[in-house]
Amino acid sequence: MGICEGLSRVSWKLSCTVLRGGITGNGDSLLDKAINGQRAKQPYAIAMKDGKPFGIAGLWENWKDPASGEWTRTFVIITTEANELVAEIHDRMPLILSPSDFGRWLSDEPDPRDLMKVFPAEPMRMWPISTRVNKPENDDPAIVEPIDVAAA
Repeated sequence: MGICEGLSRVSWKLSCTVLRGGITGNGDSLLDKAINGQRAKQPYAIAMKDGKPFGIAGLWENWKDPASGEWTRTFVIITTEANELVAEIHDRMPLILSPSDFGRWLSDEPDPRDLMKVFPAEPMRMWPISTRVNKPENDDPAIVEPIDVAAA
């Protein structure tokens, strides 16, 4: 089932979170690029050039496990094709919303699929970061500092 069909299901709720860093908490989102001949992927940080946080669209649902009776909340980040910047490292990217669209995405509007479009590359920036970001114990601001990929 495609995302547009999923949006029309009554069981799905629409959600969007203004993520300050998603993982890092400081305005950056992270993606990986496969490195030829290496097992590890090269992580990249992505942020807005103006340093402001941005919204990533998602869907959430509460459901009850029929076997255990336990309630579970699930969440998925919606992805779209990559813009020109992100296409340098990946063919998909999170669905980024313009600040003017946050309220509409979070409303009970039945069909906001016109908001599901590729975010422009111009206001974004991207830089390679250390593979230290791949370990949860490395929770410090230095993990999103730019690195020289040739020297890494």
